[in-house]
Amino acid sequence: MTSSAYTEKSTTDRTATTLPLGDSNIGIRSARIPFWVRWAGWSALQLFRRVPKRRSLSETERKLRDTATVADLPAAGHRIRLYQWGDAGPTTLLVHGWGGGATQFEAVVHRLIASGHRVVAFDLPGHGQSTGSFTDLGQMAQVIAAVVRLVGPVDAVVAHSLGATATGIALADGLQVGRVALLAAAAEPHVFFGMFARWLRLPKAVQAEAQRLIHERVGRPFAELTLECTLPSDLDALLLVHDRGDRRAPYAPIAGVAAQRPKTRLLSTEGLGHRRILEDDTVVDAVASFATGLHSLGDTGQPILQPA
Repeated sequence: MTSSAYTEKSTTDRTATTLPLGDSNIGIRSARIPFWVRWAGWSALQLFRRVPKRRSLSETERKLRDTATVADLPAAGHRIRLYQWGDAGPTTLLVHGWGGGATQFEAVVHRLIASGHRVVAFDLPGHGQSTGSFTDLGQMAQVIAAVVRLVGPVDAVVAHSLGATATGIALADGLQVGRVALLAAAAEPHVFFGMFARWLRLPKAVQAEAQRLIHERVGRPFAELTLECTLPSDLDALLLVHDRGDRRAPYAPIAGVAAQRPKTRLLSTEGLGHRRILEDDTVVDAVASFATGLHSLGDTGQPILQPA
């Protein structure tokens, strides 16, 4: 990848209001909504879409960034900063989560490079070196698809948190990749919206309007943005890595997704939480082995590696 090749989103509460709309009646329903509700719903959505303050990089992350081949890609109305490590070999794409950044995968990058992989990562809109201050799951999924079109074919995708949720939407929309590893995945985005709505004390009508707007932006009802709904049932190579004590993205829904898909590998951890799971040696080795074709895992927290 060269620069000349480019021009330029702790609770288990699941009671947040959802709006069961079909695609054909969004416009009709919105026309009947009072102006104040439409305005408040739009305003709430903008707050929900606002990206946190850009995170500072550690010294080792800066060094990793500085060793990458850097380029920019126009996608979803933004200039997306891309990073590549390694010039040849199978390609692994890394997708960070809400408030994160490409260099969070520092340990995974080093492990994959050592295995002879080309590694591509990027900053989501409003994150890192990419432009913007707002984004959402629909836009994140569009960016993932645009990056894959540019650098593909992609042998494996490794995604974290809401980046994992967006990867599920991209897969539902037709994204083709070889292997998918989801770490600390936010399996049920409505949990986050419920927390947000309670924090702002949003009336139910305003919650419903904000969710209707999300439906318009993403192209599917808000209640159907879960990994249970978006992950293709015929996905053969899927690895889920999750900490049982994750307070940001509850463990139970991920265990449910794994139980419904016999071919899925579930690696459960203890004491790593939501972010430190990216740095744990056992997790890093398991993810890298999965991405490179050694992917049989048990649910004991220890990888059992064998050729695919």
